[in-house]
Amino acid sequence: LLVGGVFFLRFTVLKYGERTGGLSDELKRLLINRYVHVGVGLLVIMLISGLYNMSVNNEAWKASTSTPPPHAIFGMKFILFLAFLALTVMTGMFKDAKEKLRPKLLMISSILGIIIIFFSVWLGKSY
Repeated sequence: LLVGGVFFLRFTVLKYGERTGGLSDELKRLLINRYVHVGVGLLVIMLISGLYNMSVNNEAWKASTSTPPPHAIFGMKFILFLAFLALTVMTGMFKDAKEKLRPKLLMISSILGIIIIFFSVWLGKSY
């Protein structure tokens, strides 16, 4: 949901704004505020889910002989999660002159989201 929302915001809403001469300031403010609130909420749910899965599967992870070990994959996923969280919050912070950075931040967020999903799938198959 979060990664799809980022793609929609970046490639549909912002592209529409670029082609039509820009979105109104009020609409931009509403979209970005909503994105940040929903994004942070979904990221917190994702963090809780990941920590729960780690605690439930801890014994299986310890017994795993896969390379790299599941704890390493979880660590990388967690670091990427923190970067995704920071980008989500930063997207809502920029005003006026730095507003041109938003599409780039959303693109980086999209790529990080895909990598996080990749690590989640890899983690699920690693034990």
